[in-house]
Amino acid sequence: LSTVEIIKLATSKKEKGIFYVSTLVAANDRDNESFLEEDLPVSPHADFSSGYQQTKWISEKLLYEAKKLNIPVSIFRPSTI
Repeated sequence: LSTVEIIKLATSKKEKGIFYVSTLVAANDRDNESFLEEDLPVSPHADFSSGYQQTKWISEKLLYEAKKLNIPVSIFRPSTI
């Protein structure tokens, strides 16, 4: 729900941009481990083994939908923090 609240905040009163730090696992192509998708895969990978991986994918999905509504969104996927 935190991502939904961030989107609400970004659209209240004066529009604000969203800068989201995600994880590489959300966009990694499981069929080809060396391939990283720029955009979010259409569906989550079946081998997402943890709730963390699943929630990162869902959060990114929500942000991509917000971006379609012209809300400024930037998603960063650092390899290590």
